[in-house]
Amino acid sequence: MDENNEDLELEIVDLDNDNTPNGESGGYQRLFRAFPGQKFASPSSGYVPFVPRFTLRQRRLQLVVTAAIVSFLLLVLLSSYSPVRNRVLQAIVPSALSPVTTVGKDSNLFYFDASPAWGQLFIDGKLVVHPPTPMDEVPLKLMHGHHLIRWQAQPFVTQLCIVSVPFNIITDSCHLDQFIHSTHGVGAWLFSFSISLAQLPRSSFASLVTAVQSTLDAQAPIETVSAGELYGTTMAHTPIQRAKVPLKATVHYQLDVENNLDGVCSTLLEASTACTFNEQACYLFCTIPGSLMSSSAEKVWYVFAAAQATWEYTTISGKIVAQHQPELIGTATLYDHLLPLRISWNGTHWNVTLLSLPVSSDMSLQFNEPCNTALNAVRDILLPAPPALMHAGINWLYASNTNSASGCLAMATLGQGAVSPPPVAYFLYRFGVFLAANDVAHKYWPTMPLADAYQQQLAQQLAATL
Repeated sequence: MDENNEDLELEIVDLDNDNTPNGESGGYQRLFRAFPGQKFASPSSGYVPFVPRFTLRQRRLQLVVTAAIVSFLLLVLLSSYSPVRNRVLQAIVPSALSPVTTVGKDSNLFYFDASPAWGQLFIDGKLVVHPPTPMDEVPLKLMHGHHLIRWQAQPFVTQLCIVSVPFNIITDSCHLDQFIHSTHGVGAWLFSFSISLAQLPRSSFASLVTAVQSTLDAQAPIETVSAGELYGTTMAHTPIQRAKVPLKATVHYQLDVENNLDGVCSTLLEASTACTFNEQACYLFCTIPGSLMSSSAEKVWYVFAAAQATWEYTTISGKIVAQHQPELIGTATLYDHLLPLRISWNGTHWNVTLLSLPVSSDMSLQFNEPCNTALNAVRDILLPAPPALMHAGINWLYASNTNSASGCLAMATLGQGAVSPPPVAYFLYRFGVFLAANDVAHKYWPTMPLADAYQQQLAQQLAATL
């Protein structure tokens, strides 16, 4: 040590005691000289330097408070990162995913489900030639450690995520949907990537939107308005007109990728709801699971797209009578509809088809555009029910054919249980107008437009399918 250290003085200032001995004042009441290897000399007054400022109990309380604050801040930081938040929730509430625990022999088994079907799955850089079909085939088995999952489907951007065996809530980013049981008697995790227009480069996005709109224009449903039939239009003094000559009625669908109607869609599950399917926003297309399609093995992408419907009426020779007419006269509410599409990619161009009945019978009715409009008519025009039916139960059923321009039957069974058999009212949505299509409907809703004999026959034909 430097010899100058012999002159090192350590000054201990007592700020608490103003009554110092020998007349000393201020903080200069104690002075100790320190030498290497020696302890500080204790003053004759018995003062012990470096006595803790807090008691043992106070220090313990400080430690507990500090640990609580650090833990809270760490929890807030981790919960703000969605992959971490998902893993924490899965660890805390595993029953929300599956009644079977994920810890054990099945925790390293996985199924993978993603669209479009022409994509390729890579695990740690190796191509999985045939990813097993969820539930029906033996799941993938991953070894202990971290694994890089890559989903590559041109022209969508490549998607990457990490999954670990066992799970690591800090590093894992793969979205585990649920824990399922296969037909082989084992349980496995199902994980997937979310695909939408958002994963497309700008040029591919624009070309697909153009291809879809072109298909909607080319496949627009068409039906003939017979002479004498009623149709709705805002181009005349009265909104409901009777055709003097046969007309061609066309339903035009305008793709809504910008959410122009502020998230309002119509399905038979609910008259007005968000345009979503399986928690996907359908303005950017939402994937229909391949298991719901009749040909799930095809290398295609099945989606729902949000679109608005309007009517166009022309003469048989093509002269325009009215364009951009509302799909339902008598209500100011506008709705988007979810249209099922079949999309494929050949490496340079998109191929798009509008599907009429793409899914199971329940779903085909749920996303039936004319019957969704009929449901809106029931809610906006027929309700509340007439006083005579105010306390009677009404059961509604809907039916249509494969041509969306032909309309939809809304059949109401009135006062179920009050009389036997209960009266049944027929209402027909057709060409933008909601009509009373039998005597029972006209009796309870006498102000509604009355269907002619031809339209009543159409209603009876649709009722026979229920």
